[in-house]
Order: sequence, then structure tokens, then C-alpha cells
Amino acid sequence: MRTLFNLAFVIILNSSQCASADTQPSVIPNPIKDVTPYVEKDKTSVIAFYRFGCPACRMFHSSLSAWGKSLPKGISFQFYPVVEPGDGRDISDETMLGLQTYWVAKRIGTPAQQESFAAEAYSLVQDEKAGANRDRWFDTLLAQGMKRQSIVSAWKAEIDLGAARYDRQAHYRPTNTPSLVICGKWMISPDSANGDPELFAQLANGLVSQCADEIGVTYRH
Repeated sequence: MRTLFNLAFVIILNSSQCASADTQPSVIPNPIKDVTPYVEKDKTSVIAFYRFGCPACRMFHSSLSAWGKSLPKGISFQFYPVVEPGDGRDISDETMLGLQTYWVAKRIGTPAQQESFAAEAYSLVQDEKAGANRDRWFDTLLAQGMKRQSIVSAWKAEIDLGAARYDRQAHYRPTNTPSLVICGKWMISPDSANGDPELFAQLANGLVSQCADEIGVTYRH
């Protein structure tokens, strides 16, 4: 637990050093948000909330993917696209299509296809500005070698699961992307570390270490 508090102290100290010498903040924000698990399995998982229109998510995606594979046996890692309101709509087409297409790729694609899809999806939204085009999302799946009929079947299933997918986001209410929910207890984002990737990694590792200790698994990073 000492390591966890030390990491938080370093981040808080860095935050205070950004202020003027003549200015003392009245409240120092806690870089770690306490949350409660949505379901039982969240107690042994790391959820990475993100969206394909988020430049920071694109920057962190590969390193988060590699880090997720380094977690100890007994703690799983899951990317989780978020949905956001759109103009005059409850949910934007771009984020809804990103959510559905991601889970289609997750359902029927190999790990390599899923990684390649993610890279293409960021490009589709951020470079092509075509995130609201359903056909382009479908083409992105086809481009990874996934079979058309399998895509159609999985897509229909994901339409029915959309509300359930959103329920997890609604429970944790991430306000920034990317955000990590660690073991259903803590939520952090790069903002928790003033955008410093190294401090963000240290904080994430410290929280996973704390979780690993609590559930009785070994974590060396």
C-alpha cells in the first residue's frame, strides 16, 4: 500500500509544482477515483475505456495493448469503446458504430486481426473523418480478412447487445479517454499523471500490484 500512496504523492507533487509560487490551490485533486465493480468479474480485470476519435487513445493504444498482455494470470485486460452524445441524438453514429464494430472484431477476429482493425479504425475516424459511415466500418472488417457472412451475423448480435455494453460505461462514468478501471476499484486516466506517460504507467502498475496482492497473484513489472 505504501507504494500506491507514494505514486499518488509524486503525481500530486508534480501538479502543485505547475502552480505559481504565489498561488496555493485550496484543494489538491485525488489522481485516483474510487469506483465499485459493475459485475463480479471486474474485480479481476483491467478495463480500458477509449474511443477511436481520441488522439490520446491512439497514442496510448499499442503500449496499453502490450501492457495488458503483461498482466499476471488471473487479471484480464479488456479494451472497451465508449459512446458519446451526437448532434440532436442520444448517441453519435460515430461512437455507436465504433462500439458495435469493435465487438464484432472481438467476436470473430483473431488477435492479429483485432490489432490491425484498431489501427484502421483510428485512421477511419481521425484521418478520413468517416466515422459515421456504416459501410466504411464494414469495409474495415472485410479488409482484415473476416468473412462477410460472419460479420453480418456478429453485427446483428451486437445490435441487440448495445444497451448492455453501454451499461458498463454508465456504471463507471469515465469522463476522459483513455481511462483504466483497475479491478473494479480504481479509475485513472493520463490526466491523473498530468499527461506524463511514464507516471501514468507507474500509477497503473502500482494499482495492479495492489490488486494482485489482494487477490493473491504475483505481478512483476
